Parts: sequence; structure tokens; C-alpha cells
Amino acid sequence: MDWSEWIWVVGPAVAVLGWAGATVVRSWLEDTPLNGIRKLFGKAAAPSKKTSLSVVVLTAPEPKWHIGAKGKEPMLNLTLHANLAHKSEVPLKIVQAYLKGTKPFGVFFPFIVAGPYDDPSLIHFSVRPIIVKGLDRLTRRVVLVDQFGGEHVTAPVTFSTVPVEPWRRGVTDANPAIKCHICDQPVSMMELHESAAIPAHKRCIK
Repeated sequence: MDWSEWIWVVGPAVAVLGWAGATVVRSWLEDTPLNGIRKLFGKAAAPSKKTSLSVVVLTAPEPKWHIGAKGKEPMLNLTLHANLAHKSEVPLKIVQAYLKGTKPFGVFFPFIVAGPYDDPSLIHFSVRPIIVKGLDRLTRRVVLVDQFGGEHVTAPVTFSTVPVEPWRRGVTDANPAIKCHICDQPVSMMELHESAAIPAHKRCIK
């Protein structure tokens, strides 16, 4: 085999090795996954370690909080609307949310952030402990957790609440005392927690 034949044999291999080497070096320098090589071998693309989720919380409708319960355990429920966007080629799935200084509690419904042009998302989540008193406004950063375990922290978000009318929880003039959902003891209108969607003593919401 003469040199011209060797070129036809070796040339493509050199080209492939050069492309692979350049891809590896670029991936190392940019700290990005080797998705090109992964696709070449039929594997799914890997997420970039530098995926940055942009979160803009909308002021209308206003972020809200209220008290609920899972079984006999009270929990702080929070709702907000936000624009979420990222530039990664891999969609992000938000699988959990919580407030800084709390832990997730109850059920969370995951949702997808496909890219930079998604419609606003409704985010509803629950946490413990209950870190708000009475009808106070609550300001705290929200942490969104993606499917890769990445945590995306928002700017401080202010949540407000409104009193829950006693009649919505079964308290009426004819029936001024009902049982507390948490402790099963009678609760009067004066003892009723202002913002709980369940009948509960103020002392039981903690």
C-alpha cells in the first residue's frame, strides 16, 4: 500500500479524532457536557452545569399565603405567578419548591420550563414550619429545585393573605364553637385562627 492509499485510510480517522479532541477540550474549557459525542453514540443529551433559570415573580395576581393542613399537621400554603426562562438546550423540570429557612411539605405538582419563551407559570407549594403570625405579610426567597438537583433562588418575594370568614369553616351564630381540626378540642370564634382555611385554634398553628 503506497502513501496515497494510506491517506485515504488514515485521513478520516485523523479527522474524527481531531473533532473529538476539539470537542473534549472545548467542553472542558466551557464546563459543558459532551452532548455532541453523546448523540454520536445514541445517548441522551446531558444538562449543562451552568444552566441558569431566570425567575421574575409577577405582582398581579399578588403572591398569597394561607394555612392548610395535611392530616392533623398544619402547613403553610403559598401561591405565586412567575415568568421562568433559561437558555439551555435541555428542558428543566421543576420538581420541588420551598421558602428559604423551611422544608417542603405536602404535595407538589412538577412542571416544565422548556426554554426562554414559556408562558407564566402558577407555582403552588407548601412548607413547614409555619413562619408567619396572624395576618402579617411574609417576605422570603423562594427556592425552585430542578430534576438534576439544581437549586434556583429567587429575589425576596412578599406574600400577603386575607382573613378567612368564620362561616367558611362552619362557625355561625347558631354554632359558635366547633372542633379544632388539629387538636379536636372545641374552638370558639374568638380563638379561631384568622387565616386558616381549616377550623383551628391560633395556638395550634405552628
